[in-house]
Amino acid sequence: MTPDPVLLEVQRLEQSGRVKNVVVLESYPLQIWLSADPETIKKLQALSDKNNPAR
Repeated sequence: MTPDPVLLEVQRLEQSGRVKNVVVLESYPLQIWLSADPETIKKLQALSDKNNPAR
């Protein structure tokens, strides 16, 4: 089982302080709630779209 690339990036950004209030829901597909600036959110959405061929 490979770690989710979006979750790994969120964890990295949380450690650097660019993302706050992270809540990871135990569901499939993975759902993450967080607070961040609009640019960071767009980058995470793009990463999610890139790693999810069903979208």
